[in-house]
Amino acid sequence: MIRRIGFHIKSLPEFRRIGSVKGVNLVELKPDKMQRNGDELYSFDGERFEINKGMAEEISDFCKERDIQCQLHLPYERKNDPLDEKGLCYGIRDHHPLLLDRFRMVAELHDKYSIGEIVVMHPPQLLAKGKHLCSYNDGLEHGREFLYQLDKERIEMGWHYKVGLENMAAPKRDSITLGYSIKQLKHLLGNTETIGLTVDSGHRLLSDEMSVARMFGTAPIVSMHFHTNPGVFHDVGHDDDTHQFAEPQNLEHFSTYIRSIRRYSIPVTCEISDLDSIPNHVIEDYVARIRYVLE
Repeated sequence: MIRRIGFHIKSLPEFRRIGSVKGVNLVELKPDKMQRNGDELYSFDGERFEINKGMAEEISDFCKERDIQCQLHLPYERKNDPLDEKGLCYGIRDHHPLLLDRFRMVAELHDKYSIGEIVVMHPPQLLAKGKHLCSYNDGLEHGREFLYQLDKERIEMGWHYKVGLENMAAPKRDSITLGYSIKQLKHLLGNTETIGLTVDSGHRLLSDEMSVARMFGTAPIVSMHFHTNPGVFHDVGHDDDTHQFAEPQNLEHFSTYIRSIRRYSIPVTCEISDLDSIPNHVIEDYVARIRYVLE
């Protein structure tokens, strides 16, 4: 059995460095962060998504040489602007056609380049940087409609990549994303057959309405974001989600996560802040320790 353990990636140099660390056999690309660093996996001009074939080929070749599973974490909305990918929100029904086009592009990335074996997405965002995007009810209902449309097309087209909906932290005064309660996750996924969950251990610490046991019983777990934080919620900003290495002494229910990863062969993305400042030997040692406790 191949256990997939790796890290999220924000640039091409980071991809090459982390992908070369002993024990790492998974990367989760963040296309918007990569684009911001000058490494564009695909583009969006307000009408269509287009793959940067040179970048896709380079990533694909590197991963195939090293047997690395390449996942994607799709950008989430920061505003309401259908001409900008970061302005697309599936809590807004008018944005659904473009967002479905993005998943069609992801299908091509997967089929041609083996990029996006697992695709992680956030639930709809209602409030971003204090700006209203959509109402609570629209976020839930339009989000449910979109996920049903996506699920239907996945089945009809025979797309083979997996999709995971990520659980989120509790609402803040300046930022609200759905998915901070089991009830919301169940509602959003209610009409789907093929879409699962991406369990985020750090976000769970920042929502009193979330339960580890109930998450694992809500839908198939397709991947995990494995990290921790002090569990002290701040009602503004995101500095409470510190993305530290998860250890038995600093992550509540650590053993439950490990048992689930082992039993269900869940791919693990270690979402760690300031990865560029952490030496390779520290990363290698952590991966080795996680692999040891999974044996």
